[in-house]
Parts: sequence; structure tokens; C-alpha cells
Amino acid sequence: MVDQITRTVRQGFFSRIANSFVGILIGLLLVPGSVLLIGWNEYRTVHRSKGLAEAEQSVSGIVDPFEISQTQNGKLVHVTGTATTEERLADTEFGVSQIALRMERKVEMFQWVEHKEKKTDKAANPGKKPKTNKKKQKLGILPTLIPDICSEFRIRVS
Repeated sequence: MVDQITRTVRQGFFSRIANSFVGILIGLLLVPGSVLLIGWNEYRTVHRSKGLAEAEQSVSGIVDPFEISQTQNGKLVHVTGTATTEERLADTEFGVSQIALRMERKVEMFQWVEHKEKKTDKAANPGKKPKTNKKKQKLGILPTLIPDICSEFRIRVS
């Protein structure tokens, strides 16, 4: 049986009052700080929207993207077209290759713990194998649990 240790700490009246005042002071500092941060964020939003509106007024479209026009040099231009390539992208680790502009690898890692429970009813089933119930539980990846869980796998990974 595990021993249980209980420790009771009593705090005085004046120390509780002092802690309350510290909490009030921290709160009074957080309110103006949050107002300043919201104001700064709004300023940046207005500045960005004005810049985008100015860019929208000065942008000009290009009909042929392969033709270089000196009249458009140094100006904001807009090009619309289909992006194509003949380059073959490959992921050698997974053996995938295809002609594409971009390849992205999304990896998800799952970890399972298997719980086994064997039941044998020798009176009802003499000479038969025990009944095994298996339950699998999906776990998140926690670095502290990995060594403990890996020790239970049939194939050990070093």
C-alpha cells in the first residue's frame, strides 16, 4: 500500500490581502497593454488596406507574358495564365514521382497500444485454446511514453 502524506499550509489574512493587491495591479497593467495592442493592429490593418487600394488603381494587365514591354518596366503588372512544367518531381523516400509544379509531403504518425486479455474456461472447453480479446488504443506522440510503449512491440526498433 502506498503511504499518503498530507501537508496543510495556512496563509495569513494580510498575505492574502497583499496577493489580492498584486493581482489587481497586474490586471490594471494588462488592460492598457491590450488596448495598445488592439490599436496597433487596427493601424496596421488600415495601412495595409490603403496600400492594396493604391495598388489596385495602378496595376496594369499584360496580354502576352512572353513579350517584354519597356513601357511596363518598373510598374506593377498583372499576369494571368496557366502554369506548366516539364520537370519531374520525385520523393525518393516514398518512391513517388510525377510531373508537377510543387510536391508536398504530409506525414501523420499514429501510435497504438495493444491490450490483450486471455480467458480460459477449461470446464466448458477442455483442450481448446484460450479466448483472447484484443483492444487497440490510439495514442498521441508523447516523447516520455515512447520508450515504455516501444518495449511492448514484437519487433523492437532501436
